[in-house]
Amino acid sequence: MILPFDFVVYDQGRIILVRVRRLRYAGYEIADIEVSCRKEIEALRAISAGPEISRQLHVRGPDRHWHCYRVLPDSVEELGKEDGY
Repeated sequence: MILPFDFVVYDQGRIILVRVRRLRYAGYEIADIEVSCRKEIEALRAISAGPEISRQLHVRGPDRHWHCYRVLPDSVEELGKEDGY
């Protein structure tokens, strides 16, 4: 069985399921990520998650920088420095 996440983080009582994806081409706006990472986002959304479980997508692009996103049931949010990234 293949899991839809690569690793789990436990942080202050919160469980974070993280999927990692490497992109060949830069494009980090929400609309770009929703297209280029559609399958990963759908797989994360298929996991039942309560308030104590968060689903995230971590993307590394050709510029070697990391871009992190929270996957919500109906949207995707970019995580910034204020979120710990």
